[in-house]
Amino acid sequence: MPPIFSQCRIRPLLMTTSKLVLLATVFCLFNVRLQGQEPDSRGAEAIKAVIEGKKLIDQGTAVSSRQAIIKFEEALKIVRETKDVFREASILAVIADVYNSLGEHQKALDYLKQAIPLMHTTGDQGSEALLLSLAGNIQSAGGEKQKALELYQAALPILRALKDTDGEAKTLNNLGAVLADLDRVDEAFQAYQQALTLRKNLHDTDGQSETLMNMGLAYFALGDYQKALDAYAQSLPIMEKATDKGGEVRLLIAVGLAHKFIGDQSKALDFFNRALSLGTSIGDRAAQMSALINIGSIHNESKENPEAIQCYERALSIAKQLGDKAGISRTQVNLGNAYEETGEVQKALDLYNEALPIMRALGDRNGEAGALGAIGILMAKRGDKQKAQSFLEQSLDLLKTTGDLRAQAKALRDIAFLMSDRGELNAASQKIESALTLVESLVDDIQTKTIRPNSLLLLRIITTASI
Repeated sequence: MPPIFSQCRIRPLLMTTSKLVLLATVFCLFNVRLQGQEPDSRGAEAIKAVIEGKKLIDQGTAVSSRQAIIKFEEALKIVRETKDVFREASILAVIADVYNSLGEHQKALDYLKQAIPLMHTTGDQGSEALLLSLAGNIQSAGGEKQKALELYQAALPILRALKDTDGEAKTLNNLGAVLADLDRVDEAFQAYQQALTLRKNLHDTDGQSETLMNMGLAYFALGDYQKALDAYAQSLPIMEKATDKGGEVRLLIAVGLAHKFIGDQSKALDFFNRALSLGTSIGDRAAQMSALINIGSIHNESKENPEAIQCYERALSIAKQLGDKAGISRTQVNLGNAYEETGEVQKALDLYNEALPIMRALGDRNGEAGALGAIGILMAKRGDKQKAQSFLEQSLDLLKTTGDLRAQAKALRDIAFLMSDRGELNAASQKIESALTLVESLVDDIQTKTIRPNSLLLLRIITTASI
């Protein structure tokens, strides 16, 4: 079965400033530096452009966000003329954050690459650390986990030197998230535990709840679903009392996923529906999209394909309304998978092919690899084994650049199936050996002898099974 995106992973909560805080930084920037004097005509124009940009952001649509970028660009041009480096760096960061909210991670990074060195020259270390953390979040969202790790590691000593305990806790939380994604789970838990301790010292219950949720996600990634549920159980009561319900929606989805993988589909569906209801009540369209995708996954795996298609269609509609290109492309792959299950192979292939260029444009290599793999599996079902292997090999090559060892192992297995179908048993055996090596590398404490005998079983399976 092709991959179902967003089904088995909720992104950890990355704690940093939101676009509103960055916008507030710009307002302070204009107001504080003009204290005691009236702005000149150009300064007044810049202030007007920023205020208009904020009003557009407040409308909360993709169209208004793009209109806001135009306004911020107008302000940027003016502050460059005045050679105020701090203002320039701050507005560049705001534009980056807006692009990030639109899912255009590369454009966001392009602006931050300009902002960070400029901020460094001002000597404002706190703002520099903030921008490093934001860049880390964007790299993480784009699948560049190693680059994200390096950015968080660069921000951390600055925050410690400034004795910014809150900023340190946020960055440790973010650090833990990318370490978990890189399968450096022991280090991830160490970072989370440090963040949790700092949050307790600060009496920051909301922060504790977010870090506990992330710890639960790390346990989930390890396959320890009960420990994940235990962590979520500590987090949920705090989340329910918080005024910001966005985190609670994500946590409800995470709890649903844990129940799903334990095998309790009914409880899972209950939590997903609660998340959908809460997301709808607070007007969180992104949360509704995520909940619908997960509800669709339950129906899809239960072979309730019409219901799955309905959920995915609704999710896709929301993604398009939000201008969320990553959401659009990944939901298209999910929808294609559901159509493929109903036998509508051409419709599925069309959706995969629509998703692929979007993922490439976004630099979403994990998503692109998933779409290529889905096309490869579909080609195999149609009997075109040569094309199937070509797509699966492309998928594997991309996955090697992302460091996703689990997905690489699955791709190797799928290629082995194809080779076996063509009678290439030696080559298939080599692919299975490579897959087993990857699996072993994911689990440090496992005994080689507990895995290697299974290779014989796998080889027997591939001689009789096909994709």
